[in-house]
Amino acid sequence: MDNHSSISILLADDDNDDRYFFSVALEEMVLDSTLKLIPDGVALMDELNDESKEVPDILFLDMNMPRKSGMECLKEIRANRRFDTLCIAIYSTFDTDEQIDKILAAGANIYFNKPHEMEKIKEMIKQVIRIYRYYPDLGASEEAFLFD
Repeated sequence: MDNHSSISILLADDDNDDRYFFSVALEEMVLDSTLKLIPDGVALMDELNDESKEVPDILFLDMNMPRKSGMECLKEIRANRRFDTLCIAIYSTFDTDEQIDKILAAGANIYFNKPHEMEKIKEMIKQVIRIYRYYPDLGASEEAFLFD
């Protein structure tokens, strides 16, 4: 995978193991990237709403989080024009078409079923970065990608 420029990634997931494996996968991929890990929806929105910080390029967002769900965060993010360039990749365990349709309709750009094997986590990250680079204005657009 080519490295055009550094990519800033934010991962919001309440599961310690999922955050750990995601960070190890990204580290092993040797990408020019920065990663910030967030444990819940309230902390995510505090991070994003801090105007002294840059908006990340990509947000990997889990739907099932305490204090504020991923869906609540997704709706809040898409209601704020400051985040129009933010590419949001949902990776969660929802498996019904109805649930996934609601997530994409709420403004998610990409949906992945949450992978648990290291190689599948790496492949998910690669796919999301490829989409982000190929569609640099994806952000708040109507386009969405679904991966099982």
